[in-house]
Amino acid sequence: MSAEFRCTRECEASFMWVLSGQILVNVTVIILLMAQMLSSERTFGSVSAIVSTMTAMLISTGFFMWNAGDVTVEAAALSTAMFNSGWQNCQGDSTVRVRKLLVIAMTQAQVPVSIRALGIVALSYQSYVSIVKSSYSVFSVLY
Repeated sequence: MSAEFRCTRECEASFMWVLSGQILVNVTVIILLMAQMLSSERTFGSVSAIVSTMTAMLISTGFFMWNAGDVTVEAAALSTAMFNSGWQNCQGDSTVRVRKLLVIAMTQAQVPVSIRALGIVALSYQSYVSIVKSSYSVFSVLY
């Protein structure tokens, strides 16, 4: 197993509760804010407070997903970067050894890397959209 996978597993283990808690709290707050928007009076002050809080929740969730999504995107580009590293310029006795190591490393780098929250939600750009959609779906089912 490569160092990236070990690092990813250690990050997941270290920050699992933080990431999971952040996702759960943000989804809950978004649902509650939508319910509050329905039940409150439509004055400028109450609407602006709800909208600003909703925006802050979406941005904070977005920052978590953005950073974790960058890990996934950068890991996907790793095998291409290794291929373009100039391995063809190796000469002498190291050529065969470098090529074998490079093939093994590129094969391992093609395995998708993702950080998960709650053990099931892969944190990425797509999961951000699905979390926002699921918040609205829960809200529409409840109200």
